[in-house]
Amino acid sequence: MQFEIPEGAIKDGQGVIWPFFTMEENIHDMIRELINLHGLSWAMPAKLRICTFSISESAIREFISLKEDNLVGDIEIIIDHTARKNKLDMLLFANENTKVFLADVHAKVIVIEAGASIVIMTSANMNTIKRYEAGIISINSSITDYFIKQLEELREISIPFTIE
Repeated sequence: MQFEIPEGAIKDGQGVIWPFFTMEENIHDMIRELINLHGLSWAMPAKLRICTFSISESAIREFISLKEDNLVGDIEIIIDHTARKNKLDMLLFANENTKVFLADVHAKVIVIEAGASIVIMTSANMNTIKRYEAGIISINSSITDYFIKQLEELREISIPFTIE
């Protein structure tokens, strides 16, 4: 699916906001398309902040691929603490290439930071989509700044996932 800013997106002096409703594209696949959509105006590599309740191996592999392609540098994943019990294998895999933090979280927010920033707020976890999911993508500095601050504060009170 080619990712384009749809007609009818809300455009103002600070950026663009547009909704999506899909069963066709995983959220983690949208990240590459958004980086490519705005790639020329971005300082690469981008920083990727992910907040999710759950994550799949395919999502982690896509994040690693973005890193290998030098589109993304730092990757921070804040995931619900229950993943320690339910998704330990995913945490171990993710921890090899990203910074993983555990928190009481059900929010699904992704921030791509590089020059301009993009926020994806979604109903979907970082898993393969099997149901219709909805969300909003924002390239609006007020919104992106808000979520960057919130994710930084959440990371500060989160528990770093480490193997000792």
